[in-house]
Amino acid sequence: MVIQFQSGFSQTAVSNDTMPTGPSISHVFLNIQVPTGDLNMWSSRMCGYSISEFRTSDPNLRLGLSSNINQYGHLTRNFSVDIENQLTAKAISPAEAVDDFGSKVISLQGYEEESFATLFLPDPSATTDLYLDLGRGITRLNLSDMSFNRVEIHSAFSDIHITYDAPNRVEMEKMDIHVAKAKVVLKNLEFAQAEMISVRNDMGETKATLGKGKPVNSTVFIQQGMGDCILRIHPDHPTKIVLKSGLFTDANLPDDFQELEAGQAIYVNQAYIKRAAGAPCTHVICNIDFGTLTVISQR
Repeated sequence: MVIQFQSGFSQTAVSNDTMPTGPSISHVFLNIQVPTGDLNMWSSRMCGYSISEFRTSDPNLRLGLSSNINQYGHLTRNFSVDIENQLTAKAISPAEAVDDFGSKVISLQGYEEESFATLFLPDPSATTDLYLDLGRGITRLNLSDMSFNRVEIHSAFSDIHITYDAPNRVEMEKMDIHVAKAKVVLKNLEFAQAEMISVRNDMGETKATLGKGKPVNSTVFIQQGMGDCILRIHPDHPTKIVLKSGLFTDANLPDDFQELEAGQAIYVNQAYIKRAAGAPCTHVICNIDFGTLTVISQR
């Protein structure tokens, strides 16, 4: 099977893998390491199969894959550039760990971001824990209509774009995003069906949208170091915002939001006030050290 997607270079070497999940698999742990270049992801739309594609201008470089299944039917798949077998030691330079990153980001000296493009299409029916370790480039994830239980993303300098057009098939425990210096864009977060969404952006702009999809009881925690945060919230989405700001922070909220109690920096929109008792809503806790929080009420 050949999957086509846009890449930033004309002459490429392509490696493809179509991987059956198997009926005996009860859970998938999917670990992907992209040290440089673009990563694109969306559903394979084929229950029982995942697909990967790796493009590079270097025909000697491939995407390495290792997988194993334990006695409980848990499948672990690890994807990364096959550094040990394909590159010389001189081309490898481990970058310093950024704060509490789970693993060090690998930088490939002599290679540019446009030299790599990775596509991964997960099995939408397999309950999956997704772990991404990113270096630099652009990561575009359309997580619509998939079965993610947990999502954890660590990025040094790769911009993160996450889009939802349809709900996650299962209730997600947590989505955790930590970026050292990059842009984070999250669209239609209500479709993640997540109990907790945590975004930590040390330096860069963060944009998030809560759309008109059916809300679930969810807490969105945004820790913004240096950079602006823009929240676009559909007026029919019941939302409470708790603002914890530093000395160098400004906040701009629309008339649709009102402060619950003067001086408490807790704001709710009209949909939150008018919702039925016990109806689901989204709690946004926004902690900004240096920047501006802008909330836009937008259909």
